[in-house]
Amino acid sequence: MNIKYTQDGFSLIELMISLTLGLLISAAVMQIYLTSVKTSSVQAGGTDILEASIFGIQNIEKSIRLSNLGMADTNNPFTPTAGLVMTSDSSLVSTTQTDKSKNNMNGIKMGGTKSSAGAEEITAGYLTRSGNQSTSSVNNAWKAGNSNITDLKSSQLTIQYEAPQNMYDCEGSLVRGPVEIDRDGRLTMIPGQVVIERYFLNEVTQSNKSNYESNIKSYELRCDAGRYIKEDLSTAELAAQEISGKDSTKLVATRNIRDFGDAGEVVIPRVDYFGVLLGVEVVATSPTNTSVSLRYFTPEQYMSFFENCSTGRIFRQRFYDNHDRRYICKTLSFSAS
Repeated sequence: MNIKYTQDGFSLIELMISLTLGLLISAAVMQIYLTSVKTSSVQAGGTDILEASIFGIQNIEKSIRLSNLGMADTNNPFTPTAGLVMTSDSSLVSTTQTDKSKNNMNGIKMGGTKSSAGAEEITAGYLTRSGNQSTSSVNNAWKAGNSNITDLKSSQLTIQYEAPQNMYDCEGSLVRGPVEIDRDGRLTMIPGQVVIERYFLNEVTQSNKSNYESNIKSYELRCDAGRYIKEDLSTAELAAQEISGKDSTKLVATRNIRDFGDAGEVVIPRVDYFGVLLGVEVVATSPTNTSVSLRYFTPEQYMSFFENCSTGRIFRQRFYDNHDRRYICKTLSFSAS
């Protein structure tokens, strides 16, 4: 009797080959998947940064265009309520300045809340400053060293404007615009609240860093905003300009900034450097000619002109085109733009 044996299925070698091929194919598929996930994450991160930069810059531009709206007619460090905030009662143009009332925030204090008035001085750490000017040690105030660019220190920009209508500041707080109130039996329109905004770089805390940022310094552009009334209003008039149910519009005292001086809100993440230059229209006159030119200066350079003026001296300033021009302080004409 002949018995025939037949082989069913794979041999051991065939099985090992098929398993090896399957593992290789699975590994290739997994590698493609991981690469796709990583690429998608990088693209999403880049998109987030791009969108934040675009919309953040647009918001900053919108606020800068509003600066000085409803404020002083002239815009320099000596003018009270000027739109570009460079000086205050505790930080004047010069230590030799005789009339200390000539500053951008004369008689205005900060530190106010919805229930109490503040009595804090507005120090240099909350004003427009260049990166090479002295830094501040006050919490949340400007730190000049915040920069990832070698030999360059970031600036700070502080502006203010009168709200033309009910609107939101850079921190998302509602601000009251002009409102009609009853004053001694007569309907009177009072101006809107003044918005003061401070743009500065702040270092990202370790807990808020992503994995790839853990060993590097990372900064973000923040905006700190406050609100105040520059007109003298009675307690009843202050209450009348408050919007019912909106605590952010409540002010308990005039010439007292509420909610200013904190860490603010992030406007643009992952910023290496923030510099401020002021476009200045320089008018130079001579017996035979009058010339107008546009120059860009750092806040420190701009204030140095007025520091010389505060002593009443004639001074000489060398501009970037290497032409010397002499000015007398009383005829000096600057217009910030």
